[in-house]
Amino acid sequence: MEYLYRFILLISGIVNLIPFSLWFLNNRMLNSYGAGISSQNMQLQLRYSAFIFGMIGFGLIYSANKKKFYFSASIVGLISIFSFIGFYYFMGDINSLLQMVMRVDMLVGAALLLITIVYYLRRKKLPGQL
Repeated sequence: MEYLYRFILLISGIVNLIPFSLWFLNNRMLNSYGAGISSQNMQLQLRYSAFIFGMIGFGLIYSANKKKFYFSASIVGLISIFSFIGFYYFMGDINSLLQMVMRVDMLVGAALLLITIVYYLRRKKLPGQL
């Protein structure tokens, strides 16, 4: 069970690193997901978001090898993934490339949520409990 949890944390981290990789590719990032970004303000916000996703991704990957961080990394990863899904549905009229990203996030988010619940139910305690 623990190996599966570690694997799901690793996959969740990689999913969060994908937008971060676009941070280094200036033109690619500005046209990613089928949306051209010309405003400096939007470019700043997009770069900042990519950086935050990257930090979350690195944290998830790091925590996959550190048992004491499993729970906190899972919570941060779930917030990241499900906030994107929530924004996707809140915004409406989103293009097909972002729809694909949302579906991947739904799959990874469901896997991370399920493995976190199962892992801690089997242990019968949350981190920090005696």
